[in-house]
Amino acid sequence: MTNDRPEKSKRSWLNMLGDAFIGEPQDREQLLAVLRDAEQRHLFDGTALAMIENSLRLSELRVREVMVPRTRMVFVKLHQPLETLVSIANDSEYSRLPVFEENEEHVCGVLLVKDLLEYFVEHERRHFDLKKIVRPAFFVPESKHLDSLLNEFRHTHNHMAIVINEYGDVSGLITIEDVIEEIVGEIEDEHDVDDEEGENDIIAREDGVYTVKAVMPIQDFNQHFNANLHGGNFDTIGGLLLHELGYLPQRGEVLDIEGFRISVLLADKHRLRLLEVRRT
Repeated sequence: MTNDRPEKSKRSWLNMLGDAFIGEPQDREQLLAVLRDAEQRHLFDGTALAMIENSLRLSELRVREVMVPRTRMVFVKLHQPLETLVSIANDSEYSRLPVFEENEEHVCGVLLVKDLLEYFVEHERRHFDLKKIVRPAFFVPESKHLDSLLNEFRHTHNHMAIVINEYGDVSGLITIEDVIEEIVGEIEDEHDVDDEEGENDIIAREDGVYTVKAVMPIQDFNQHFNANLHGGNFDTIGGLLLHELGYLPQRGEVLDIEGFRISVLLADKHRLRLLEVRRT
């Protein structure tokens, strides 16, 4: 039986690039120029090009540039009761939480929230001991490059690492999702919200409580609530919080301003997403 298919009929896009250009790229800039030219020739689309460029950048980025700083970490303590751990896990919506002993300087492990499930059975609760289910922590230095960290995540099957500085102190944490987002862009899940401005910027709840998108323009907020808030150089209600607090707040932080109590309902490492608003 003969094979009528041409030899090497299935060729990668790299083979195609090799045919399209004479000579080989001598450095990264030349490689990027080849890739961008190939995108213009429609050998692949702009999304693929962006992912390739971002992948190349991983070797230039260090953990300290991407990590969640310690001041914004959500953690549990080794001797907290089960009810407290469940409450923290529920509020944070994280599947993994660092476990500290007495203070934030000593990480003794990581709690996988799924490990708490078996203790929801009444007769198992009295046997609960966090020490028995805490997993070993994976530590990395601030200076590690992201491409090396991604390889370590893959080979060790860890999804989260505790970041330490040159003195061995905890300075933050980083997850495999943080690294992947540097390649593919922000990954949204079922808890994320659409940040587009529109008619659903405000959702009335009960007893005078409102859920407000952080991207809602201050002008629209003032009109809706008959208020007179000013955001300085910021245009949105989320920008107002940043202006007043002087830093990016995390979930649960509160600002009282001009007769309103504004609480952070949802935020990530880059921006505010949802706020809770009530009159004081």
